[in-house]
Amino acid sequence: MFVTVLLKYAAIRLSLFAVPFFIMVLVGWHPLLAGGLSLIFAALASYIFLRRQKEEVSAALADRAERRKREKAAAAEAKERDENVEDSILDEQETAPDAQLDAENRRGETVTDDDAASASEAADEAPTDAAQGDEPETGGHPKAE
Repeated sequence: MFVTVLLKYAAIRLSLFAVPFFIMVLVGWHPLLAGGLSLIFAALASYIFLRRQKEEVSAALADRAERRKREKAAAAEAKERDENVEDSILDEQETAPDAQLDAENRRGETVTDDDAASASEAADEAPTDAAQGDEPETGGHPKAE
């Protein structure tokens, strides 16, 4: 709607300038003088006769500005909701290890520092296939030679 109202108003204003300008030039007036008088005529005529069209353009501009303002507010609100969802997901991920430890503590599966140290020492002492010079395991099947 905005474009049609604006184009209609602009076309009328342009014709209010162009028609007198071309008439004066065709009659033989100097183009600069014809342009100045046509400009004054167009301004006065649009002020007097185009009040309704000017108000329509103004209302269309106000509606468009209000719609953009609402769209911007809706976009900001959607972004805020999205950020809140992301924050809650991150908070859940940060508290998930704590919740898992709490659940293990309730079941009685507490891991002490001594247990963790002995488990890491046992893992360090366990021989690996490469360290013993053995070939990698073939899944329990003997190698065909």
